Amino acid sequence: MALKLPSDDRFHAALALSGSLVATKLFPEAISFLAAQMPKAQRAFGAEHDIVMRLRWSYGDVLHQDIGTSRDDVVEATTLLEE
Repeated sequence: MALKLPSDDRFHAALALSGSLVATKLFPEAISFLAAQMPKAQRAFGAEHDIVMRLRWSYGDVLHQDIGTSRDDVVEATTLLEE
């Protein structure tokens, strides 16, 4: 039986998980996870919702923290954070 959380709770859990991935320096996993969650949250809530903005901020932040990030990824992160 799958656990079915309300949308807000699911994305708050996603933010917590991404924070744990970053804290343990699992940057590629955090980047991949957040990239998958952002469009789902945007479909559920719209582009200007607080959760969507927090996911985007987290994504941009982890791209900046990962020393293995390419220049193109840093440009993408900067663009996300400026929007």
